[in-house]
Amino acid sequence: TVGDAWRRADTFELVALHQTDRLRVQATGFASVWNEGIILVPVVHPSFTSRYDNVGRNRSIGVEASASVVHRGFRGEASVSYAQSRNDSAEVDYGAFPTFIGNLGLGYRIDAARFELY
Repeated sequence: TVGDAWRRADTFELVALHQTDRLRVQATGFASVWNEGIILVPVVHPSFTSRYDNVGRNRSIGVEASASVVHRGFRGEASVSYAQSRNDSAEVDYGAFPTFIGNLGLGYRIDAARFELY
């Protein structure tokens, strides 16, 4: 329909969050479907081997969990995520981001000195 020609992306996200003065825990899930995604397309040409094209129908799903805790000037954070993307028109998976990501962080704050090391 004419209205569908203008719609480029549908994204749904669900977030669960628990937070106190010292602790924050979060879980997130998402799903996206979009048209005209940018993909790298191989070409036969003497000067270059590929080009970027806006093509087809694409989808992506993912989840993330994270936690952060603060205690006596110390701050610790951890997160892990998973995302999968696919071009349905070409029936190929692609990675705009790494499939799995894990992060750990540790910091210390001295309020009197207005100093934080992370």
